[in-house]
Amino acid sequence: MALQKVAISKSTLGLEAPMVVSELIAGTVYSGFFGVLDSNRMSIITEKMLILNDAMSFQTCIIDLSNVNILDSDAAKHLIVLGNTLILSGVKPLFCGIRSNIAQAMASAGITLSHFEVLKNVKTAIERVLELSDLKLISTKKN
Repeated sequence: MALQKVAISKSTLGLEAPMVVSELIAGTVYSGFFGVLDSNRMSIITEKMLILNDAMSFQTCIIDLSNVNILDSDAAKHLIVLGNTLILSGVKPLFCGIRSNIAQAMASAGITLSHFEVLKNVKTAIERVLELSDLKLISTKKN
């Protein structure tokens, strides 16, 4: 399948663009969320991710939250719904980039992603995808 990129724009949603999606390798997509996420935006994101999965049939999804400024407790609960929905659709979600202030707010509200794989950043998420895919990066430089 050819590399596909999808950007959900303000004009499409009627909101600030809350996500970008890009295929990294066959069967894996990267989804970066950004800005302020509320439950309405998370509902839209979940719907768009499912439509995209139906079209692309990916097996792994990196969900990068490193550019999320504000995440209310209802939106955080929607992250769990998104993760569970992806799992039920045959997709392994990998959450990454959760800022310490967002993590603290989620933990204070009793919201945990404990039954999902949560990684420090995009780099570690990509390394995990390569591991899951039984792939590895090698240097092509000659010393």
